[in-house]
Amino acid sequence: MEEQIDPRRTWSARLDRATQQDLANIDRLKTALADDDQIVALREKILAETRTRYGEAVITSAEYVDRQTDLLAARLNRAIHRVELSETHAHLLTTLGIEVH
Repeated sequence: MEEQIDPRRTWSARLDRATQQDLANIDRLKTALADDDQIVALREKILAETRTRYGEAVITSAEYVDRQTDLLAARLNRAIHRVELSETHAHLLTTLGIEVH
């Protein structure tokens, strides 16, 4: 005798896996954003110190530009993580069949 596959159970299991994966990604991205905020704050402090040192002719302009680039890269990473978090939220809502206006 062949065992029948219940399509509702299959669908429910797939939905559960998909939502669990989205929720895990949301948690990961929230943690990454918190880290990004700390990194940006530190890079801003470093740039302020570097600006002072550059003004005193202690460092070269290349070093100053490197610190600016570091800050911009940190801000860009934070922006990317914000977009990824929004995408993951949208994917979760779509998976659950929730329409957002």
